[in-house]
Amino acid sequence: MRLEGRGGGDRGRIWRRSVLPTFGRVRGLLLALILGGSWLVAGCTTAWISAWQRDKERQEALAPARPTEAAATTVVAIRVRVYVDADFQRLFVDWEREVRRECEAANSWLEPFGARFEIASLLPWDHAHVEDLVAALGALRALDSGRDADWVLGLVGALPVYTDDMNTLGRAYVPGVHAVIRAIDDRLELDWMKRGLPMTSAGDVEHLYSARRRHKNAIQWIHEWAHGVGAVHVAGRPDSLMAAQYDPQMARFDQGNEELVRVACESRYGPNADLAAWARRAAALLRGLAMLEPDQRDVLAALETGFGASQPATSTKSTAEPGRKEAGTAGAALTVAANPWKGIEGEELRRLQHAMEVLGKRDPAAAWLDLVALRLRHGDHPTLQVMSCEVAAELERADAKDVCGVAKLFAPRDPRPALALVWLALKRNDKPEPALLAAMCDADELTSAPGDARVAMLADIAAAHGAISCAERAARFIEDPATRDKVAARVRQRRSLWGFSAADTGIGAREVALAQKIQAVDDDLRGGKTDVAVATARALVAEQPGSATWSLLGEASARQRRYPEARRLCVQALEAFDANARAHYVLAVLDLHEARTTDAQSHLRRVISEAPEHAPAWDLLIKVLKSEHRQSEVEALRKEYQTALGSAAPF
Repeated sequence: MRLEGRGGGDRGRIWRRSVLPTFGRVRGLLLALILGGSWLVAGCTTAWISAWQRDKERQEALAPARPTEAAATTVVAIRVRVYVDADFQRLFVDWEREVRRECEAANSWLEPFGARFEIASLLPWDHAHVEDLVAALGALRALDSGRDADWVLGLVGALPVYTDDMNTLGRAYVPGVHAVIRAIDDRLELDWMKRGLPMTSAGDVEHLYSARRRHKNAIQWIHEWAHGVGAVHVAGRPDSLMAAQYDPQMARFDQGNEELVRVACESRYGPNADLAAWARRAAALLRGLAMLEPDQRDVLAALETGFGASQPATSTKSTAEPGRKEAGTAGAALTVAANPWKGIEGEELRRLQHAMEVLGKRDPAAAWLDLVALRLRHGDHPTLQVMSCEVAAELERADAKDVCGVAKLFAPRDPRPALALVWLALKRNDKPEPALLAAMCDADELTSAPGDARVAMLADIAAAHGAISCAERAARFIEDPATRDKVAARVRQRRSLWGFSAADTGIGAREVALAQKIQAVDDDLRGGKTDVAVATARALVAEQPGSATWSLLGEASARQRRYPEARRLCVQALEAFDANARAHYVLAVLDLHEARTTDAQSHLRRVISEAPEHAPAWDLLIKVLKSEHRQSEVEALRKEYQTALGSAAPF
């Protein structure tokens, strides 16, 4: 077919020169799109499979290891007395059932050694929530000496952050019979796992989390109990039950710790238990190691000084449980003036010597029978009355306050009756009376205190309960310069943590009363009762304005997101007392909220300088440095933490 005429020729040329090439280009583009789409689908499929494969590998890494099959034929019972605080109870509808479930899960790891936990009693624990597990451990020991139990375990609430550090999850005396363990906040860990496993269904993630949580709970029990029989952390073995960091592949003890656990199960528990023989065998095992680590040397020292035998254990770094020295003040040596027993002679003196002998063997009940008989004849003897007070407090007798009151009358300058009553309050988990704490640090009494150790104890107990000015006065009476400097440093740290300026201190009873009110607000803040805490803090500021109350209200206001008010109050607190650790920490958090990292770091460094035991400040500073990729400074800070606190940083 030909196109006729001039117009037809033009149209033909246009068709040949324009339309046909354009159609060819469009056809090429369509072909490219089809092929490109195929490659894109293939690429997406490959990427999805790779992501799914990575998810499977991540699941395998998170999946917990299983315990080895039990090999023991006879099983001895380890009697456990469990105390459960209110924070732990709030996490579980049926908390008693949860505790027994955790115990049974732990038994699957313990039974291969021929032992299993048996809960002798399960009791609620009424104590203020503390973030510091070491303080919780001390409170547990003050509550229960553990004399008629193989293990005393305290279960406390979870941290508001996720952690796998075993020292943050639990603490125990090494060796000892007391331990505390944190609950696991399932929301935090479950959210973390969901983010880490984006290709896994929600149901599978929850199933994996449940298995991991049961495993982690069981490891906590076994890990802290093993510390109690002398086991220590081991490096380079993430699968070891004594690794310092939790790992889902924890499945067995390393060789050294396994032998310590086996010896304990054979000698320390059951009807044929021989604590002295166990201590000797465990010490022999440690001595057989080619090179002892520092913490192993401390455990060896505790075992060789007779832990569990006739004498209480000690340790150069206080890793051994002070709880085995349950005589407390009653078992202390009585270093007083020459011939403190003047007027007691003959048969009565022999009876007195017998009382002191059984006290040395940790039998205050037998000593009390002797002292009752002696007090009938020598009721006005000062030293006898003081000794009777200490024994009555040790036995937690109902009349201990009356006995110590009589001792105070006949020995008004002796600090031991007041100290015994403070110890009694702590053992009963009561708050010591403000007047009693103030009297304990009275300057007239301190001048006659029997030795530096007792004065240092007075200062530490007073500072821990807010009697700062009393504690500072007590520290000045310590004769040894090195001890005096250490105690004074601890008291300064407590002043910083309480935030007490000169306006807050001066009268011991008022200081302690204020500290107790601050602690009550702290408890409300930690328990999520922010509105109640703010109202109480405002009333406290109106009642007694000062550095401590301003910083307390500042923190409460920050939790309500009233940031300008919180900053103003904390600045006001620092103007009154520049070393207020609470104010510096709150300002650091506010600065981070406003992306002022340099100012935040300055405040955090001030906190750890004034109060090294303020763990959240260390943790937050390390996180800030990590976010800025300043790894060398992070490592330097970890070393600084170890130097300041004598243990590896748990962050």
